[in-house]
Amino acid sequence: MLMFYQLIFFLLIFILNGCVKPVAIDPASTLAKKQVDKIRPYLPVKSEHYVLMMAHHQANKINMIFMQEQGAEFTKSPDQFLEEYKKQLCASNEILNVLQQNVQYDMSISGSWNKPLARMSLSYKDCLYKTEKP
Repeated sequence: MLMFYQLIFFLLIFILNGCVKPVAIDPASTLAKKQVDKIRPYLPVKSEHYVLMMAHHQANKINMIFMQEQGAEFTKSPDQFLEEYKKQLCASNEILNVLQQNVQYDMSISGSWNKPLARMSLSYKDCLYKTEKP
């Protein structure tokens, strides 16, 4: 029992001396969670024969999963749709501010059997590159 108290004593000394610091919550992760919480009440969201079905976050990454609308005539391929969606996100000042704080988006389109048809990631650098190009 004495060893238990000695261990507690040494742990307290380490904490007070700054040798062991509590794990800080990453601000980007908190921001990603807030963004997902804003999106979720509006799900599902239909856009050009694709439906945003799910949004969740993992650390600083926001994962968005789209599904193809069944039986629709597609005017855009899954890759074209995601590329245009990225442009729309980059055009939003709110999204740019979020991306600037180290939050990233990972977007995918699933077909039948949840097989991914297209996947794209978006970071702040991607938006800068897109806006600087003529």
